[in-house]
Amino acid sequence: MMRSIPRVNLQHFSAGRPEEQQAFVEHFGQGLMDFGFVSLTGHGIDRAVSRRAYDAAAAFFELPDALKSNYEFRQIGRQRGYTPMGKERAKDYALSDLKEFWHTGGEGMPNLPQNIWPTEVAAF
Repeated sequence: MMRSIPRVNLQHFSAGRPEEQQAFVEHFGQGLMDFGFVSLTGHGIDRAVSRRAYDAAAAFFELPDALKSNYEFRQIGRQRGYTPMGKERAKDYALSDLKEFWHTGGEGMPNLPQNIWPTEVAAF
């Protein structure tokens, strides 16, 4: 049976009635449990902005591994910057994830590392 990625509309939470908000939370949570992510609509982010973000991310991940590894910071548990493929795994799971990723967080958050930005991709 083929299932589709859960789609949730942020407006149901931010501007919805209490029962819509509750349904949003339940659907969102179930999507995370079943798939690990959801498709979020109704967020108000212009498509051109997200396209530029995807293009910048693609440009970074196309860089040679040796260059990307300059942004891997093991000393902070890879909480910011680059994490190469095979370095992370889900809790209580023996096999590593087959992904590489870039980790950021809120700016100016107390007790958390500062964000790191690659110089090779100005738009990043």
